[in-house]
Amino acid sequence: MNFSKSMILAGLAIPKTVFGIHRRTFFCISSAMFIFLLLFAGCPGQNPVQSNNATAQNNTSVSYADALQTGDSAMVDYILVITNSSRADPNQVYDTSLPGLANASGIYNPQRRYAPLNVTLNDSNGLLPAFTRQLVGMKAGENKTFIIDPGEGYGYYESSRVFTLPLVYNASRSEQIPLSYLLERNITPTVGKSIYTMYWPANVTGISNGNVTVKYMPELNITIFFNGLPERVVSFDEGNITMELVVQQGVVYGLQTPSGQAINALATEVTGSNATFDANGPLAGRELNFTVFVRSIRKAASPIGAK
Repeated sequence: MNFSKSMILAGLAIPKTVFGIHRRTFFCISSAMFIFLLLFAGCPGQNPVQSNNATAQNNTSVSYADALQTGDSAMVDYILVITNSSRADPNQVYDTSLPGLANASGIYNPQRRYAPLNVTLNDSNGLLPAFTRQLVGMKAGENKTFIIDPGEGYGYYESSRVFTLPLVYNASRSEQIPLSYLLERNITPTVGKSIYTMYWPANVTGISNGNVTVKYMPELNITIFFNGLPERVVSFDEGNITMELVVQQGVVYGLQTPSGQAINALATEVTGSNATFDANGPLAGRELNFTVFVRSIRKAASPIGAK
């Protein structure tokens, strides 16, 4: 995974054709951090998988007339254990809606609400489809344990989502920007005048062949965020700016690719010259071992005229 070196005006969107993903850009880009919500689908708009690769154990038989069906709602408590995690005891509780268990497991978070999930059994409830399917046929007061494999959970671990960036790099102080790109944003450049960016001014040094050449006027030792990563200017001369990546190992950074995709990347290693990031989700490649408790059921309203 790469991030572009190009330095264009902060506050403007990056033309997708200008960059690879090798380095960062001096455009101001949204770097919202996405909280990884357990249970919720890792791929927006993901359709339910028809094949059922989740395995389950149920502790009672069910009368279909009283059981949960598609369209019904239920209040559901859950316990999640990661069964093939190399980072922790495989029997350790990873997440739960039960406050007492969370406290006993050392994962209690006073800033979250511990309560049963209000689940509607349909394709658009925002939950993992495999999780919702396992609730079908259950009754109030019943509990059930099942395993969701990575293919129906948060995806398989991809080594291609691990990338390394140099901590220090040089970028040119001058850059060409398409004139049309600026005019579309009501910016009329004039040679000798400055265009102001979020971080520092850029002087217009030339306009020709539909392009505008600018020269950046950086400030030393001020930490700024490019594509979600903190960086500072350590030096500059007439031709180049030397930037230093200021990241900490173990911290998750919210990045955005040139295609507009927002990703989280964990800084897994910071050495003297490089930083390695892992953009796989924390549960990528993990089997999800759930135990659920159906506390109550609300049946869907019968269609008019139904008997």
